[in-house]
Amino acid sequence: MEVELAAFRRIINRYQAQRRDIAIDLEQVSYKERAEIDTLLAAGVGPDLFRVQYQDVGRYAPSGALIDLSKHLSKDFGEQFTAPVWTAVQYKGRPYALPHHTDTSAILYNKALFDRLGIRAPQSLEESWHWGEFTDVAHAIKKGGFDYGFAMNWSFGGSFRWLNFLYQHGGCLLKDNYRRPAIPSTDAEETLRWTQSFFRKGLVPASDSAKSSEQGEVLFAKGVVGMYFDVGPHSLKELDVNFPWATTFLPRDKQFAAELGGNAIGVSRDAKDRDAAVDFALFTINEENMRDFVTAGLFLPVRRKLMNETLPYTYRPDEMRVHLEQSKTVPLSLARTVTIPEFHRINRVLGDELDAAFTGGQSAEETLQNMAREIERARPEA
Repeated sequence: MEVELAAFRRIINRYQAQRRDIAIDLEQVSYKERAEIDTLLAAGVGPDLFRVQYQDVGRYAPSGALIDLSKHLSKDFGEQFTAPVWTAVQYKGRPYALPHHTDTSAILYNKALFDRLGIRAPQSLEESWHWGEFTDVAHAIKKGGFDYGFAMNWSFGGSFRWLNFLYQHGGCLLKDNYRRPAIPSTDAEETLRWTQSFFRKGLVPASDSAKSSEQGEVLFAKGVVGMYFDVGPHSLKELDVNFPWATTFLPRDKQFAAELGGNAIGVSRDAKDRDAAVDFALFTINEENMRDFVTAGLFLPVRRKLMNETLPYTYRPDEMRVHLEQSKTVPLSLARTVTIPEFHRINRVLGDELDAAFTGGQSAEETLQNMAREIERARPEA
């Protein structure tokens, strides 16, 4: 987004004012064109630094595309960051990127509808709806005149967000030090049956499945659904609605759980001056620059100190508070799971099998067995 580019330009200008001997060129590559970076790295002409999703650190580190930053950092460097993001940038116990920011989902709701129906949305994590309460609200929305209760956010490769529900129910995807599938399991089967019920009971449209191209925010904006699981606070400014709305927390069951989003900054093996590249990366994530970047781009900080500040968000500060509190519920084991080197393959498996379960009539038992088999195949070296 342009606000992100502007924030990066401010960081570059601050750095070059201190280091006039270093020139920094900022290149923009769209999300759809991110494979260009892989092509450049394969040719040995990669960028000195590049922004990398936490889920991709484990994909770039084993190949050497990202350098091990251990010798550039103090032993206690990671203590400045939350445990999930510091875990996310590790490969075999060593850091291969620096945490820059995060985001996570929350629930957007039609405030006018809730007021009319007399529904009070949770105002704190402690008040978060339990699963049964959440589905009761979804049914009430349908009875109140809406086609569906809510829309999900697991299309366009977002299948991993189904894991939020699995971990909320006390389950997990991997076991034995993240080497083998922990499914099928009772927790996973109960979670899958519950999420299948979204479709069977007509609480979400069939077009809102895991491999759909339907955009949940569009369904929300059109008044087709009364709630929407967003993809993070950075998307709020893109929401085009003509009714009052607000944000509340994800549902919970046995525990709280939310997904890990956001990006880190990595130094490429192709960097000609690695010391300078690391120095700029450290400058980018310092306290002042992280505060500026997250408030400008509607992201969430990953430094413990900043997470406990009242940050100067000028757009929807109440909604930003909800997302910030929700981001504190990312389970460490979930963060570790989605950042293993093979997770991009596992995420495709989740999308295929969840879609078959949600709209193809595939049973929960068969779905989980298929997932387990394909996870085993995706991790041949584990």
